[in-house]
Amino acid sequence: PGYRAAGLALRSGGARLQGVAVDGAGLVVEQLAGLPDCRLVYVTPSHQYPTGAVLSLPRRLALLDWAQQADGWIVEDDYDGEYRYQGAPLAPLAALDRHGRVLYVGTFSKIAFPGLRLGYLVAPPALVPALLELQRAGIRHLDSATQTVMADFIEQGHFQRHIRRMRRAARSRRDALLAGWPEVAGCATPGVP
Repeated sequence: PGYRAAGLALRSGGARLQGVAVDGAGLVVEQLAGLPDCRLVYVTPSHQYPTGAVLSLPRRLALLDWAQQADGWIVEDDYDGEYRYQGAPLAPLAALDRHGRVLYVGTFSKIAFPGLRLGYLVAPPALVPALLELQRAGIRHLDSATQTVMADFIEQGHFQRHIRRMRRAARSRRDALLAGWPEVAGCATPGVP
């Protein structure tokens, strides 16, 4: 299972996609050994899309080890990493990466508002020149006004306060859904990350 739009984007760039199993601890990293031609892994470790599984710390470390050993890359899509309601937050793969193998993708659309359509990429320094060249070739006009407003919002401390408010609101909605789940769905309350 995975995010369909990411799969379509990768396929349009010429990638041959291969699914890898996901269980309660996230991506089953050991299966990558059976894919010797694999050079890139796309993951949503904070909340695997669409199952919600959180990639465990041992699997995060194993995935980073795979990337180093296979001379591979990891695209970490942290589309909603701010929304963690249970347990201690796990460090993003990018924060654990010691070998420059993770491209960290994030968005402000989930935490601010969907119409914002503003995302970001944190890349290993060695890839920045090539990525800038691709960006310049593919995106002719950037919305610099929106980027400037968002940068000011972050710099002035408003963004962190906003994240805390949104996390509380989302947790409240989630808890209300789970509290009513057995009556509405007629089954036991599901486990939620």
